[in-house]
Amino acid sequence: MNSKQMIEQYLYSTDWKVRENSNSPYSFGALNKHVVAEVSKDYWLNEVYDEPIRRAYETGDMHIHDLGGLTLYCCGYSLRSVIERGVQGVPNIPKSKPAKHFASILNQLSNLITVFQNEIMGAVAFSSVDTYLAPFIRHDQLNYEQVKQSLQNFIFSVNSNSRGGAEPAFSNITLDLCPPSDMKDKLAIIGAEEQDYTYGDCQKEMDLFNRAFCELMIEGDADGRPFAYPIPTYNIHEEFDFDDPKHELLWEMTGKFGYPYFANFIHSDMRPEDARSMCCRLRLDLRELQRRNGGLFGAGESTGSIGVVTINLPRLAYQSRSKEEFFEKLLDVMDLAKDSLEKKRVFLEENIVGTGLIPAFDTYVGTLANHFHTIGLVGLNEMCVNLLGTGILSPEGKEFSERVLDFMREKLSDYQEETENLYNLEATPAESTAFRLARKDIMEYPDIFVQGTREAPYYTNSCHIPVHQIESIRQVFDHQESLQTKFTGGTVVHVYLKSPIHALQAKHMVRSVCENYSIPYLSLSPVNHYCEDHGYIEESCEVCPTCSKPVEKYQRITGYLRNVKHFNDGKRSEFMDRVQL
Repeated sequence: MNSKQMIEQYLYSTDWKVRENSNSPYSFGALNKHVVAEVSKDYWLNEVYDEPIRRAYETGDMHIHDLGGLTLYCCGYSLRSVIERGVQGVPNIPKSKPAKHFASILNQLSNLITVFQNEIMGAVAFSSVDTYLAPFIRHDQLNYEQVKQSLQNFIFSVNSNSRGGAEPAFSNITLDLCPPSDMKDKLAIIGAEEQDYTYGDCQKEMDLFNRAFCELMIEGDADGRPFAYPIPTYNIHEEFDFDDPKHELLWEMTGKFGYPYFANFIHSDMRPEDARSMCCRLRLDLRELQRRNGGLFGAGESTGSIGVVTINLPRLAYQSRSKEEFFEKLLDVMDLAKDSLEKKRVFLEENIVGTGLIPAFDTYVGTLANHFHTIGLVGLNEMCVNLLGTGILSPEGKEFSERVLDFMREKLSDYQEETENLYNLEATPAESTAFRLARKDIMEYPDIFVQGTREAPYYTNSCHIPVHQIESIRQVFDHQESLQTKFTGGTVVHVYLKSPIHALQAKHMVRSVCENYSIPYLSLSPVNHYCEDHGYIEESCEVCPTCSKPVEKYQRITGYLRNVKHFNDGKRSEFMDRVQL
């Protein structure tokens, strides 16, 4: 490894990876992360993985995510455990007793999100945050302004650059809005002690929490710009009342910034409470692929993923002369992906977990037994074009795509039986992967079909419709339903909008999808416009209507909202191609 080249690539921005992650701004902290990531990547590829795995990564047959750190990918932590234990198990920070007040539990939560985030590569997730914290509001007898002030401190705290790379902590919280059926009759816990009332008795306090949270997220920061974190997920189930007046701010927040993910439990084989019981039932049937509750960036309590490997389907399709040859190549690469994840688990269990390197994980989770091996994919549409000569919107393309997903699911079941480790199939977010793989392929195969330009190519995410071929919301969901439901890991359908929409429109869109489709997760993603001098601009525009300066545009990239100018070249190319509804 050449340290001069490594550092100067970052200093002078000669490597596209300087903008690989839009969450990490050009900074001293990000420079340090870049250097460490290159060293960690070299160790994984040359010391942990064998030659076939390394070659598959380097040629672009597959992408191994998060080579920049010697740790696991993502994890869902138990908020109940934090409430019962306080902050402990981390040698170099003060130990805290179980919190007895609302401000205290929020401080503990924001501190632990930072600690957890510095131990893993991906998202930190907590479930039922409003349900667990409502009793603290009741205990402290807080009014609305006091609740809002404490939540404001929490939101600004989790958005500070608190992890390596000068990044804010990648955090996801699930909000229930009303006490879940498995919790409503349980005695509330404060300061590790049971109270004389239940979580179901705290609906009024939950309403205060959610009203304050939505108002703060709508207001944004001092300039009116959106917060990146925490990413909220809301569970939509049969009993959910879309027309309840207390949800009006939720729809306003959704229409303006599009923060939330909506988990659709109306047409699902899962229930919202599975996020808390998941770790108890994951191994009941090794032949059955379990679903990792939580969408793309969430996870059930004490579950998560040790790592993600994405299969480059367009490349395999281009190299194949028939469907039969394609499936042979796909199986070979999937076997390598499986082998890489098995080797990663062994390495983590022997060298990382329980050794003191990730003490907070050891204290609050302690095991990888309920963590998945995640295999994802990119470019089903470009796979179809390169092999069949027609895209995923055609009947032939969609039918073949479903066949590919069924094939991958079947192989994951085989791997699960063979290894007795959990496997899932994910619609990989592919913030940088879609660009890295397309860029590599076009250099080797100049006539391979990609999206974008030759200078800034990209592959379409997972099974999605190419962004320039989107015609309507109905077209998207009619097409995607049978594909999206085949994923057992993270997946989401984003509805990209050219500008913010009214709360009533947002409610109607979410309601229509959840009541009429079995799509597991969805989000609305409007473009937001800002002038550096005049702040937030309500309408869609290229220049500020007041001063004529070019505007900044924000939209969702990989779960979180970011300034488009910070997107990598491939994602900016995708943004330019995108039909915004």
